[in-house]
Amino acid sequence: MTTTYGVAFIARIAELLEGVSDTELGRAGREAHLSAAMRRYSKDRPKIVVYAFAGDGGRFYKLSGVATGWDDDFSYLTKVVWDSAALVSSDSLPELLEADEYEVYDDGTYKYVLLTSRTLGSGTSMLVSYATPYTLSATGAYSTPANDFDAICTLAACFSCMALAAKYGQRERPSVSVDAIDYGGMTDKYLRLADKYEKQYRAMMGLDDEQKPGAAGVIVDWDRMRLGGGDYLFRNRRVR
Repeated sequence: MTTTYGVAFIARIAELLEGVSDTELGRAGREAHLSAAMRRYSKDRPKIVVYAFAGDGGRFYKLSGVATGWDDDFSYLTKVVWDSAALVSSDSLPELLEADEYEVYDDGTYKYVLLTSRTLGSGTSMLVSYATPYTLSATGAYSTPANDFDAICTLAACFSCMALAAKYGQRERPSVSVDAIDYGGMTDKYLRLADKYEKQYRAMMGLDDEQKPGAAGVIVDWDRMRLGGGDYLFRNRRVR
């Protein structure tokens, strides 16, 4: 079943990609780039969720399928507060566990909070804070802050331009029949636009160059995805 993303996102991306036809970049491609943008945005500005665990005398507390929004492939712990139930009632300062007092334990099936230096007794609780990815549902509902809407769309447009640059770059090869389109010029055009939108996204997010993760990491993901079912975006068959 094909996922249908929010109309508002796709419409805004279409505005940024004015003149790009569905033949050049189909709906599936736009949605894939929006999904990649949402993932990258989540890494740049993750959503922090807090979940309360009640003690049972043990060291292991299951995250997978229990802690709200926890994503085994994305989430990581940011903070653990000890004996949280008593904080407000006693007007006391929180006891934050040190980084070496807890970790994420993976048993091959599920992930847990592992308390490495103590156990959480019955009647005691802890607040676990962790990063989660933002989501965009098939119905178009999204969990991102409204003021970052344009930033996400701009990043998706950047990824679309990179895909288009790769597409036209492949057509420059002699094995493809020659036509009237200046593929080299189109490649340069979309590379320039990709760079422009990347810089706009970073400015909107307040990211500096030292923090730049680089778009190459996303390109690798696209390479695996084979958008639209065709050849790989950034490696043709001759180099695989």
